[in-house]
Amino acid sequence: MKYKIILAAMSIAATTNAQNIIDATYGTGAGSFELPGFTNADGYITLPAGSTAITGWTVDPTALDWVLSDYWNPSDGRFSLDLNGLFVAGGIHTTIPTIPGKSYVVSFDLAGFVAGGSPTNPKSVAVSIGTITNTYSLTVPTVSGQKPFAVTWSQYSFEFIASATSYTLSFRSLVPTDASGLLLDNVSIRSVTQGTPVPASIYRAVEIVWTATSGKTYQVQSTLSLDTPIWADFGEPIVGDGTEKSIFDKTRDASKRFYRVIEVP
Repeated sequence: MKYKIILAAMSIAATTNAQNIIDATYGTGAGSFELPGFTNADGYITLPAGSTAITGWTVDPTALDWVLSDYWNPSDGRFSLDLNGLFVAGGIHTTIPTIPGKSYVVSFDLAGFVAGGSPTNPKSVAVSIGTITNTYSLTVPTVSGQKPFAVTWSQYSFEFIASATSYTLSFRSLVPTDASGLLLDNVSIRSVTQGTPVPASIYRAVEIVWTATSGKTYQVQSTLSLDTPIWADFGEPIVGDGTEKSIFDKTRDASKRFYRVIEVP
């Protein structure tokens, strides 16, 4: 029989993420460029600077491509963006309401590829909200053959604390001349609710472990003294299956306790 001393980890404040604010503001699917959607023979639309064709978003500073799943697998839904359009570095932004003092997490998915007319590798994008600007670079594979291309999406995220009642989130390609820049999908902004820390203590615990033969029944017992032991059952009987069995006991209500495992009919 083996004994293990276990230390319990103290729990601290938890966090929970709420609904995607982009979807809540502009409609479900807006964060993944699903609204209002389109169909055409080409499988994509090049949107010029200033376009508001994608619900909740404005294209800037130059063109980009709004792409159906005919070209590559989106990260979420049926649509995604190529941040380059017409061999120029494009971009897009959205504005969402916020509550001053609250924390928010921005997350988004990026992918990309190297192909004819798109040789730059790695490819990069600048992501900005408020006074924060982060640059993300992604080393991408070469693709060829028939569409749709299989691309691999990677998720990125960062946190900010609001000091205003609204913020503009923007994505700008840093690939100046390629036909294809980084691909963007599944954008979300979620508020983070901080839980209230609760005072907690750490105590030792004992784990009693033994190998239990298949078909035999075992009972763990404990006593406070070996001088005149009074063995009392601890827990319920356990039926063996040929593996190790174990049971835990707290120790903070007794300075010393002894254990044994017995075979019972």
